[in-house]
Amino acid sequence: MALAVTLRKQEDARPKGERVHLGGDLIATFIGNGSIRSIRVYRWNDFDEHWLAMNNSLLPQMSAVAAENNQSAATANLIDSRSEHG
Repeated sequence: MALAVTLRKQEDARPKGERVHLGGDLIATFIGNGSIRSIRVYRWNDFDEHWLAMNNSLLPQMSAVAAENNQSAATANLIDSRSEHG
């Protein structure tokens, strides 16, 4: 944990465009005896704040993709209905 916290502090001091963004959950994964087990060992205290900021920054992009997908689906439906009628 100490290493992760130290690295996060170092990266936060760098210019935003040059950072390695560390955060969220740290997960330990154990593999053995024919099984895989993962557990959360740490969550940064600003997790919720960064999660919301990330989603808000992606919202316009995701809305554009959804609109494009809806347009593609509408076009496909129009082509299908035309081929059924003739």
